[in-house]
Amino acid sequence: MPDLEDNELECARCGGTFHISLTRCPHCGVNVYEPEDENPPEDGTLFNVQRALRVPLAVIAGWFISVFIGLMLYIPIRFAQGGQPTPAFVLVSGTLTLSIGSFAGGFLYQRILQGKSLGGRISQIVFSVLLGLLVLLTEAYLWTFGSLAALSMIAASSFLGSHSADRMQRKAMIDELFAPVRASQERYEDLLAKVGHDRAVAERLLEHERGITPKATRSLLIENAIKRWERDNR
Repeated sequence: MPDLEDNELECARCGGTFHISLTRCPHCGVNVYEPEDENPPEDGTLFNVQRALRVPLAVIAGWFISVFIGLMLYIPIRFAQGGQPTPAFVLVSGTLTLSIGSFAGGFLYQRILQGKSLGGRISQIVFSVLLGLLVLLTEAYLWTFGSLAALSMIAASSFLGSHSADRMQRKAMIDELFAPVRASQERYEDLLAKVGHDRAVAERLLEHERGITPKATRSLLIENAIKRWERDNR
């Protein structure tokens, strides 16, 4: 590609060149100074319906996974033991397998929901406890302090599953929010490295670019300054 003139810009999307007085690339039509809104505004009614359906969908999916994983782990262990299981066997194996299922159910529930719903989270915990009661009472007719501890562990696993998914979602949102800032800072460090880590020179380069494109964001100014420095120092 030929070198750019001082009064030309390079489109970040298509690579075409155009005069700095233009606000849109004449080749692909992208807005130079403002991000394109590629997604049309959502219909409010449709959005509300989708949001309303998400809660029951998340709850049902969480219940299903709790049962599926919990029993798929417990049943093979149960029949591999053979004969009538002892209360201790039921207590230990049931607690471990159903806790894993409850954690997975709570995790999937929160991943689908992607929001806050106290009722939904409580429903996951209650369902996990009921599943634990079904297994413990059906298999060994347990109603002891040990069974209460087991049910508490199963309930805690469900809560930890949804809490872990919630924390992962929050971290992803924060990372996405600050990703442009970090990228801009990294590019600024690149610019500093090119000018010998002299911040005064780097800022003068940015001011020069701001004089050419006053509406540009700082990120775009940094990119333009780096490109101009690389062209002038070949």
